[in-house]
Amino acid sequence: MYTKALPLTNANIFQRYAGLVFWVAIGAIYLSMMAQWISLDMGNQELVEYTKHVIRLGATQDRSVKEIRQLMLNRAEMLSLPLDETGIRITGSGDKIRASLNYEADVIFPILHRPVYRVKFSRDIAYTPPR
Repeated sequence: MYTKALPLTNANIFQRYAGLVFWVAIGAIYLSMMAQWISLDMGNQELVEYTKHVIRLGATQDRSVKEIRQLMLNRAEMLSLPLDETGIRITGSGDKIRASLNYEADVIFPILHRPVYRVKFSRDIAYTPPR
């Protein structure tokens, strides 16, 4: 019961390599989009932590709303996040400050450079002094 191996022809070899290249390309596209998603999520987490820090400092050091907003915009720019002044809302003053972050970011399809998915980030951060 021996089976005879089929001879490899140029067409068979080409089909195998074409299939391999196809799946490698699909994997690379998937990894690129996942890397964008992870980068956006990690940048958002870092921005939220920084915003908590800035809000606490603003409340304890009596900083202006303009200064707090500018610090947050600088950090968002450093993290390459698409946050502008309309996405930041700061209310309160003194030792009770609240900041609201709202923005959207696109996950881009690598070959076509078109957005495939839009991620919406919305966060409300408040500082209340310890008692």
